[in-house]
Amino acid sequence: MLIFSTAFLMVFFAEMGDKTQLIAMMFATKYPWQKVMWGIFLATIANHLLASLAGIYLSGLVSTQLIHLGASIAFIIFGLLMFLPEKEEALKAASQSKNIILTVFIFFFLGEFGDKTQLATLLYSAQVGHSLWIILLGTTVAMMIADGLGIVCGNVLNKYCPTRIIKPIGACAFIAFGLSGILEYFHIL
Repeated sequence: MLIFSTAFLMVFFAEMGDKTQLIAMMFATKYPWQKVMWGIFLATIANHLLASLAGIYLSGLVSTQLIHLGASIAFIIFGLLMFLPEKEEALKAASQSKNIILTVFIFFFLGEFGDKTQLATLLYSAQVGHSLWIILLGTTVAMMIADGLGIVCGNVLNKYCPTRIIKPIGACAFIAFGLSGILEYFHIL
């Protein structure tokens, strides 16, 4: 129980106010919260399983810097795409599609690469050296609760703030995350 609690608390507090929590909030202003949660859940399982395995078995062999750079470029592209005008019919069709889950999965998975929650999972797994499934359960539950709070905030924001205001703010946030990641990659920031 100590391993689960430590993994949970470590990731929960690391995720509060983190860029991936803000990503969850932004997706929740645009897409149904259930699909956003599924995308986050699947991305968290995949990402933290990879981090736990890397921490236990492959420590030092996975270059997260290059993947972090790719994620940063993807954030910029997604932010720029948010500035494109949308047709109401296309938005309704997209919200019914399973592509939302895939979109959230990809951006959340990439956003977690090199992120403090992934690194915390990797380091804790390397420290403990076993209990892969307990660590994965603890970190996943923590991410779902923390990002669930972000989704609730996104839904409230969407209810009281017009989309014409939310969309450019969200786009700028994605671009800022991307630029920040690129600056970090080149050791400028």
